[in-house]
Amino acid sequence: MSGAPTRERLPAIPAEPVCLLLVDDQPENLLALEATLAPLGQRLVTASSGREALRHLLTQDFAVILLDVVMPDMDGFETAQLIRERERSRGTPLIFLTGLSRGPHPELRGYAMGAVDFLLKPFEPAILRSKVSVFVELHRKTELVRRQAEALREAQQREHARELLEAQRRVEAERLRSETNRNQQRWLEAALAALPMPLALVEPGSGHTLLANRAAQGLAGAAWPTARRARCMRTHASAARMAGCSRMKTCR
Repeated sequence: MSGAPTRERLPAIPAEPVCLLLVDDQPENLLALEATLAPLGQRLVTASSGREALRHLLTQDFAVILLDVVMPDMDGFETAQLIRERERSRGTPLIFLTGLSRGPHPELRGYAMGAVDFLLKPFEPAILRSKVSVFVELHRKTELVRRQAEALREAQQREHARELLEAQRRVEAERLRSETNRNQQRWLEAALAALPMPLALVEPGSGHTLLANRAAQGLAGAAWPTARRARCMRTHASAARMAGCSRMKTCR
């Protein structure tokens, strides 16, 4: 007995640690960042230059990037510009960290490049952890929505495939029923044709002859049209139903 289709429950997605990218050319600054953020329990990935940071971004997604402004070869602003030019990392939150002031308003330049915050060194560890934890939670929720949407899409595809299969089965069952009916019709016609007695299928009311076997067709030409005058010995209801007619008469 078929009931209403059941909805697939979306799988629970565990809260896995997310990746945080820490970029600073000074090893002691990286150690300080790692010590500050370690209590959050996330994966901390370090880079000592802008180029190394870009290499990490080729293969990984990050919840947030902490980026030192003053670095040799490629400073934080140049690194941020390249990060924003890449489709994969364009939306990754950036937090600039700096101990020096380059230009009248370096924070304005950072915000213009899409930074979400601009912190001066030395920073307060608790404040930095609080800011980073916000982006960790945001990244988790975004990833959860993405995975659930993917799971829902896959469930809908499976449901569509099941519905299509059921429709194909119904079509095949109808085809088999039609084929069976045709075979029964052919069998009945052959059986009637082989009978030695004159026999015909007559439409009720109109008296129109639907089928006559060879014995009936062999009657004199004038005799068969006046078959209504013949005495009908029996009505075979079951055979008539198989032939799609309501009455079948055997005449003599």
